[in-house]
Amino acid sequence: MVPEDEKTEVRSLPLQGIRILAAEDNELNAEILSELLRIAGAECEIVPNGQEAARSIRKLDCEKAGTIPIIAMTANAFTEDREKSRAAGMNAHLSKPVDVGKLIQTILEYIC
Repeated sequence: MVPEDEKTEVRSLPLQGIRILAAEDNELNAEILSELLRIAGAECEIVPNGQEAARSIRKLDCEKAGTIPIIAMTANAFTEDREKSRAAGMNAHLSKPVDVGKLIQTILEYIC
């Protein structure tokens, strides 16, 4: 059985031990995203271009390159935008403004 204080810590840091590469071209949005992910327990590195990052990850010469989860977060919320995200190699698509709970839930779906 998990002690009560450890249960609280797990719930308050749902992304503990997870490393995230986030692409965000707006500096303020990048800072906010990085802080939200840090508060949830994740380590976060920000780069400026999501489509290029996704394509570069998928082209890596390693066996895990095709299975690394990539989640798009964009203000573009139309069906064609979701299709473009998939075509760029992304697994999921979240529209901005991003709901932090939904972001954490989506990340957990792909890593568990």
